[in-house]
Amino acid sequence: MRDILLGGLILSLVLIYRRRTKEQAENPQGLPHPPGPKPLPLLGNVLQLPMSGSWHLYTKWQKTYGNLGYRSHQNLRPKYRVRAELTGELMGWSDTLPFMKYGSRWRRHRKIMHSGLHSGATHPRTFLNCCACI
Repeated sequence: MRDILLGGLILSLVLIYRRRTKEQAENPQGLPHPPGPKPLPLLGNVLQLPMSGSWHLYTKWQKTYGNLGYRSHQNLRPKYRVRAELTGELMGWSDTLPFMKYGSRWRRHRKIMHSGLHSGATHPRTFLNCCACI
């Protein structure tokens, strides 16, 4: 019994330490978060989100707290790219250009797509010349 309590205490301390270091890494200047509804410990605001008609709640929150859409433009791109790659893998679309990891293969595919879709390639005259060859 004593070992279980000690293990739980150690696990709790590790989780608290990880959360604090994560918060510090995400907000190195220590700026306050934008105003909003108070989250519950561990659950956040999940229980406050309605199953339907969510726009009514969001409108109410906007009137109470102001604009809800706050995101630093510096952190948006890397996180988006990681999510896009993971989404592509989960959906089985990891070989398509929007979900592909950046690298030589991505550049090669992008070059091929550009050669067929740039403004000069899609000109009607180019299309007619291409059809005449067939």
